Amino acid sequence: MTELDPKLLNDKTDDPLVQNIIKRLATRSNMGIKKYGSTFDQAKKTTNELFEDIIEELLDAAVYIEKLKYEHGKKSK
Repeated sequence: MTELDPKLLNDKTDDPLVQNIIKRLATRSNMGIKKYGSTFDQAKKTTNELFEDIIEELLDAAVYIEKLKYEHGKKSK
């Protein structure tokens, strides 16, 4: 894993979109720790399992995009 520069850990952003992403990541991380009893860094998944997780997440994202595209198309007509 890439090490972060400790000086950057104290940096804040004025971008509300980035702030929201940071909050959501922290919330999701804490939920995962409660659910699985460990951090993602401690997860014992193989490379293939991680690839499968990524594929499943991206397939879900594709469905969400298709749904939004469909809904947007209905409104544009």
